[in-house]
Amino acid sequence: MKKTDATLRQQTLLLQTIIESLPHPFYVVDVKDYSIVLANAALGPVDSWQGKTCHQVTHHRDFPCSGEEDICPMAHVLRTGEPVTVEHIHYNAQGEQRLVEVSGYPVFDDSGEIAQMIEYSKDITEVKKAEEERVQLEDKLRQAQKMEAIGTLAGGIAHDFNNILTAIIGYGEMVKDTIPEGAEARQDIDQVLKAGQRAKDLVQHILTFSRQSQKEYGPIQVHLVVKEALKLLRATIPTTIEIRENIDPRCGSIISEPTAIHQIVMNLCTNACHVMENTGGTMEVTLAPVTLSREETMNHPDVETGPYIRLSVRDTGTGIDPSTLGRIFEPYFTTKKQGEGTGMGLAVLHGIVTGHRGMINVESTLGKGAVFHVYLPRADTDSAYELTREEVVPGGEESILLVDDETAVAEMEHRMLKRLGYRVTSRVSSIEALHAFRENPARFDLVITDQTMPQMTGAELAIQILKIRPDIPIILCTGYSKHINENNAKALGIRAFIMKPLLKSEIAGLIRNVLDTGHENRK
Repeated sequence: MKKTDATLRQQTLLLQTIIESLPHPFYVVDVKDYSIVLANAALGPVDSWQGKTCHQVTHHRDFPCSGEEDICPMAHVLRTGEPVTVEHIHYNAQGEQRLVEVSGYPVFDDSGEIAQMIEYSKDITEVKKAEEERVQLEDKLRQAQKMEAIGTLAGGIAHDFNNILTAIIGYGEMVKDTIPEGAEARQDIDQVLKAGQRAKDLVQHILTFSRQSQKEYGPIQVHLVVKEALKLLRATIPTTIEIRENIDPRCGSIISEPTAIHQIVMNLCTNACHVMENTGGTMEVTLAPVTLSREETMNHPDVETGPYIRLSVRDTGTGIDPSTLGRIFEPYFTTKKQGEGTGMGLAVLHGIVTGHRGMINVESTLGKGAVFHVYLPRADTDSAYELTREEVVPGGEESILLVDDETAVAEMEHRMLKRLGYRVTSRVSSIEALHAFRENPARFDLVITDQTMPQMTGAELAIQILKIRPDIPIILCTGYSKHINENNAKALGIRAFIMKPLLKSEIAGLIRNVLDTGHENRK
């Protein structure tokens, strides 16, 4: 008997030692009244739990969490008779809410009924926070990688597409020159050129959005761009959606560029049409001058008081619930089904508007539609960008060496410059162009070269040509290049830098400016 008692004491001491050595709270609960009958120091001092129930100690309340089987280990064990591990909310001695991982184990009596339950809880609050931070960082990294990929893609698209547009716009302008004024074909080619100009601006806008280019702004008559965008939109939306226009032609101008305003209108209207595409409805587009007060701008610290142009797009769709309303401008957030949207439309819109030092307000009631108000600062000038304009195109008689590895582009530019009166020598290889220049450097008054070419880039060609004749003016053209820009081109001695596609009026004006400046410097 003494030996048995000694063994029992030794086993009890061993058990107590094991329990106390555990780094996390360990306790035994009587399932009849939920009282704690045994616990280690990790749960707290004896007087903090003795005579108390588990819910009093871990939840700071006087009633058990029965009925919460999905989160309460006690309820689960009593219901199933099986061990369980769940994530649960406990409170520490200071009353702080903590997330814990609780494991519950049933203890059966001689009759096979559950008499007690062992609980072992591990505080995972900081682990979960670290995991959430890691996930957030991974999300940010993925988004940064997406933006980097978009930037790389934008650069590739810009280079190839601008070369294509150079041919489309260039040949289009030459065709226009052969068509008599008033002819229907001339109106058709004007529409082609207008679309080409819009595509050119769109590529530039993609580069700006991907932070690979800075767009130069000028005064824009907003009502002209809005009307043009709505005309384009009308042909693409269901006839069950009515478009109502209330456009004030005297609302003034803003400092921007047409593609930015076009994208604002298209994004807002496309979203409005999306919520009505199944049921039909009415979209009302309003453009009017307003004056914003300090009270109206107080929630927008970067927005000043004063005169603005307000673009409003109202729909009769399902409306936006309050929980969604606060997130609609977040990148990649969308309520559309997979494949119907990227979640970038309103984020891009928000970026454009804030980039203009404007603001957006949204009003919506569930079941009664929504209205987006975009406020853009009015310009002080009355002169504004016209969507169509005829310009005087200057020409000359000088000799030009033209270099472009795209045969169609080189041929088009050759013919365009000849029509302007210039004597043109064209090459589709930078190596061949350098040979031609070396044979007779004095023959040429100007060199126009593309940048991205095999064997030798335009910048490298310019360096070699300037070594032969330092005074020769050079114009460098590019559809897109991350290696060369206007500043470092001029640092190489290149006289001018221009982005493709080349409009006849732009390249003609630039050529005359470069040549005439050179003539004045030699006097």
